[in-house]
Amino acid sequence: SQPLNSMNYRLTGMAMIELRLYDEAAQVYKKAIQNIKNQESLYRDIAMLYKARLNYEQAVQNNLLYYSFYKKQINYVRSQIISMSKDDEAVERIIASMENFIKKHNTTGTVIEELLAGMYIKKKDFEHAFSLYKKLHKKSKKQNYLWRFAREAEANNAFDYSIKAYQTALSVKISDQLYANLKYNLARSHYYLGRQLAAKGENESGQRQVNEAIRLLEEVIQKNAAMQFTWRSIELQADIYQSFYNDIDKAIGLYEQLAVNKGMKEALDRVKIKLGNAYLLKNDLQTAGNYYNNISTRHYQNLGAFNLAEIDYFKGQFAKAKEQYERLLSNVSLKDSLTNNAMERIITIEQYISDSTALAQFSAAGLLERRQKQSEAAKIFAGLFEDQKEIGPLAGIEAALIYIKLDKLEDGQNILNKFTTSYKDDRNIDKAYFLLADIYNKKQDYKQALDNYRIILVDYPASFYLEQAREKARALTAKLKETKLP
Repeated sequence: SQPLNSMNYRLTGMAMIELRLYDEAAQVYKKAIQNIKNQESLYRDIAMLYKARLNYEQAVQNNLLYYSFYKKQINYVRSQIISMSKDDEAVERIIASMENFIKKHNTTGTVIEELLAGMYIKKKDFEHAFSLYKKLHKKSKKQNYLWRFAREAEANNAFDYSIKAYQTALSVKISDQLYANLKYNLARSHYYLGRQLAAKGENESGQRQVNEAIRLLEEVIQKNAAMQFTWRSIELQADIYQSFYNDIDKAIGLYEQLAVNKGMKEALDRVKIKLGNAYLLKNDLQTAGNYYNNISTRHYQNLGAFNLAEIDYFKGQFAKAKEQYERLLSNVSLKDSLTNNAMERIITIEQYISDSTALAQFSAAGLLERRQKQSEAAKIFAGLFEDQKEIGPLAGIEAALIYIKLDKLEDGQNILNKFTTSYKDDRNIDKAYFLLADIYNKKQDYKQALDNYRIILVDYPASFYLEQAREKARALTAKLKETKLP
């Protein structure tokens, strides 16, 4: 017989759930909604049942029905939909269900459309997402929908779309401050896109994008409508000249324009760190140290102190450097990345100081690497490894890392093969196998790569690289099955 009240429906549904009759329980809850007033909260229970059955289409439909009656529950509904979007296939199903819901219920609410746009972003379909965000922007310009889309696009390295979003936002009349803000962010997206293209070997296209970034930043600087973005624009120009064009002197000139400003202390200290780094690139350790030593805000003081210790380390003043690293450790938290870096330097000094000449060569190579003199640094590291110095194994790992970065895979492979043969008890042996596997993977020698990842899984179960090796081994196993390689 039909239950007489809401409690009977709920008890019947719960009994069916205990018997794992999920579909039947969902039908009971649907009847409760049809037959009794004010039972729309059961849409949430129905959605959870369908989710448990991996019926994401119905789970989405019922979550959205629940939201349509309980607007304040949007954060819950959003979290439920996002939790189902675990892979591309699930995202496709969620998108189809949301579009069906919008069509069936003739709803064009901004919240549901933004949720749908978010799913398109998960799918990497930025064209559809951008189209939805533009519609939302037309409905409510105060909500900064284009800005939100641009940030999502940037987070997903879709800089061509963040550029479109910023350009659209700039196409209407806005305040001078917002203009400066948007123009700066547009310039930054052009710069990031330029770097992305250059990394793919599309140097000419990348150059055009970076040139456009410089031009846009110059517009913000010349207009000088908002001090904050004038400062940021000069700073970003300096960053570009240093890291993209390798024009260190131009970068220093721009940073020094900012260094005379006594206003924003934290921003000033950030620039001083960058000036120190720039002078380090020029091998002017004295001037670099002066900037690192002239930091006033707590946020950057530890970074300045670490770099001062690094200078002493690079100069071969190991006792002084060790003292500074130890002092730094008393001021930073265990979670701070500087902690690991300082501890690593202390261990290196303590372990290899008995051969101070070799350690001095090792630290000099570290300075060359810091100065972007990668090939010169690798040569010294490789020489220490070949000479079988006590520091040789550590130097071999450093050389291999640089060779991989420079795409000199044969050189890296030769060192790592020697390492895995000669230093089986070294603390970095698992890292050597992991890097060797990565090299074989890059060379598309998947069988050898898989063999080396498996060595880590079998012989080094406590390795820092265990989970990464397991994931890569799983992916290679699937690839080998697909290609039917031996």
